[in-house]
Amino acid sequence: MQAIQVFRWRARGIVAGRRARAAALLLLSSMVTACATTRDFSSVSALAKPAPAATSQDTPSSAITLVLMPLDIELSVLTAGGVAQPNAAWTSAAKSHLVDALRAAPALRGKRIQAYTAPASSDPAGATIDEIVHLHRAVGGAIMMHKLHVPLPTKQNRFDWSLGTGTAVLGRHARADYALFIYVRDSYSSAGRILTQLAAVALGVLVEGGQQVGFASLVNLGSGDVVWFNFLASPTGDLRDAAGAAATVDRLLTGMPR
Repeated sequence: MQAIQVFRWRARGIVAGRRARAAALLLLSSMVTACATTRDFSSVSALAKPAPAATSQDTPSSAITLVLMPLDIELSVLTAGGVAQPNAAWTSAAKSHLVDALRAAPALRGKRIQAYTAPASSDPAGATIDEIVHLHRAVGGAIMMHKLHVPLPTKQNRFDWSLGTGTAVLGRHARADYALFIYVRDSYSSAGRILTQLAAVALGVLVEGGQQVGFASLVNLGSGDVVWFNFLASPTGDLRDAAGAAATVDRLLTGMPR
């Protein structure tokens, strides 16, 4: 495992004294076995095809069709001071690896997967779809906030989130039943950041390192409902190579309804 992965830990506060320093050093040595955390939510037990009018399928098919929306991904490097600097080359490679991994993912077997193609500039559907993409990011953030941190009294015991019926425009354009959205932010400690972390550990202080955070969601394009959502947080993983991307995709798709 590369050193840059080993030190991808999150801040947990400041500790002091010999016992605290020993605990910090023990934590450092255990980072190679750190585990990813996923948590998924769903309003359905299985995927069903929306009404034909919502997707304009000329030829009815029993297979569920998913349109893979443009990946919302950014890879960055953490400087010694903890500033995340986006890396365009890493991000580009990660997108390519993730697309390949998604097409081969066991969780998507039996479903038709097609890449999203933007409408022509003269097509008014384009503006609507752009709004849907931006709305999804906002709704995804709200789901993470209210399902993982600050529960809403009206949604505590149920999963009830929607982008609205305007998603039918996307369904008709993409000729798909559901849209699959992927959001990932992945950071890696620079050499300077690693040295900062090592120095901090020696003093009994835990300093934040790189981490992988993201989510995947499925949206019913007939109703606009977010029918499934899975959150991922991991102190390890590497989207810059095919094997790492495949492992991340497997975690992102954990719990997806069949």
